[in-house]
Amino acid sequence: MPQEDTSVSEKLRSSFSNVKNDIHNLTNELSNINLLINSQEKDISTLKSNILSISKDITEIKVFLQNFNKVPLEMKGSVNNLQQSSTINNEQQSSTMIPKTAQNTSQNTISGIREDIQKQFSTLTDREFSAFIAIIELEKQFGEVNYSQLANHLNLTEGTVRGAINRIISKGLPVTKERVFNGKTSLFINKAFHDVGLLNKLIQLRQNPTDQTTFSANF
Repeated sequence: MPQEDTSVSEKLRSSFSNVKNDIHNLTNELSNINLLINSQEKDISTLKSNILSISKDITEIKVFLQNFNKVPLEMKGSVNNLQQSSTINNEQQSSTMIPKTAQNTSQNTISGIREDIQKQFSTLTDREFSAFIAIIELEKQFGEVNYSQLANHLNLTEGTVRGAINRIISKGLPVTKERVFNGKTSLFINKAFHDVGLLNKLIQLRQNPTDQTTFSANF
């Protein structure tokens, strides 16, 4: 009998040990599954953020293109006045003239908007223009720009940079300020101005004294 008891006891110990090992293995597997789920949730969250960011960029570009191509109200009024003052009574002649007028209006509109953009940039001082270009460069490098980064990049004080940015915004340039979670203010420029071709044209315009007003680097 003692031998049988010993044998049963050993079997029980072995069974409990196996169960304990199984529980330990299951716990490890559950832990790994939880880690995998958390990782996938982070990936999904990052993907959603990227989609929202891309959607925001697309919206900004659409708005910019709409503003670039729309006909100003003043120009529409001028066209209406021109049509009202016309002495042409022949309907066939009128129907022939309207498409030509519309075509000329569209061309004049684009030309007018380009002139408006040139005028806006021509009002910037050298320091303000440098700050505008620096924001674009730092955005491409870091994704977002704050006053401290911009001040270090331009070797200026943050106070001077803040003043320059406020003046740039007051002159109608597409600089946006956004307070982020850490309390700092990030600076953004409309993505349409990140186009290398457009940026080069603005720099060429800046360097050509025949296409700009007199600039001052002082405030």
